[in-house]
Amino acid sequence: MSRLIRNSFVIGLLALLACDRPGIVEPRALVTATFPGVVGNYAATGTATLKTWLGSKTYSCSATIDIPTQSDSSFSGTITVLAAHDCDSQPGTVAGVVSADGSVTGMAYASDGTTIWEEGAARSGCTLVSSTPFTGTLSGNTVAVAGRGAYDCPSVFGPYRADVDAHVTGTRR
Repeated sequence: MSRLIRNSFVIGLLALLACDRPGIVEPRALVTATFPGVVGNYAATGTATLKTWLGSKTYSCSATIDIPTQSDSSFSGTITVLAAHDCDSQPGTVAGVVSADGSVTGMAYASDGTTIWEEGAARSGCTLVSSTPFTGTLSGNTVAVAGRGAYDCPSVFGPYRADVDAHVTGTRR
């Protein structure tokens, strides 16, 4: 019986070695990942929901995003927030990474190079406590990302916490 098991093992091993694939000492082909293209001009809408002990308020802004360069998975470009209602016109930059599955991680930066979370602290007089990069997906011509920031803000009644949830969706034109 053990001879039958040993022979079956040897036959199975020979069959595997005879398959049309690289052998143990043969070089293997390099696997190259293909990354979805992010390059393009996007019409975007961003919302930021500010939550404090007083309640919450959602702000909405339109923006244009131009991503002229992508090298493998890395991309970079510019963003311009358009002036309207709750929003001042603000230029900035974006940079990030897109994975082969379309997941996106990145950050937006103010014109002075600070992250948008740091810029929010400087504009409001609050202290940035924590923040996340923007993460999301690229699906077809639409990119959707979200991030969070938390701030400690001064008031005459003592400091209070302000949490911001931001979402940006852009469609390639």
